[in-house]
Amino acid sequence: MSEGFENIGKAILHTDQNGMISLQCNKCKSRFKLEGDYLDDLRGDIFCPICGISSDLSYFYPEEVTHAAMEITKAHAEEMIYKAFNKMNSKYLKVNTPKVTAVDKTIDFKDKNINMEIVHQACCNKDLSILPIDIISSYYCPYCGRIVK
Repeated sequence: MSEGFENIGKAILHTDQNGMISLQCNKCKSRFKLEGDYLDDLRGDIFCPICGISSDLSYFYPEEVTHAAMEITKAHAEEMIYKAFNKMNSKYLKVNTPKVTAVDKTIDFKDKNINMEIVHQACCNKDLSILPIDIISSYYCPYCGRIVK
């Protein structure tokens, strides 16, 4: 962990019954699933199977995860401000700080039951799940970026 930073929360994304984790492209907003074991050991970029953009895993966190992370960050900032100004009073300055509402800092995200189909990528010998309409059209291998079909 970098010096000066502290852990302020934790998001847990659960796998589905096939061991896949739901992701969402930040650019095209398409949802897809990749193998949880692969994501645990990820050392590089992944590719969006729909638009082909490549980036690190954080670029593909689903909207609900990024929204929850922003709420946790906001609550942490409010708590820090409260602590900093709570007892700051002098004869020239008086600060009234409202109490901060508590936010659950560990959030579990259950897999969304989206009608996806598992497709095996022969090029990388790994599976992914995408919508049936995306299987019909061309898509990219999320592991190596190769166009499929």
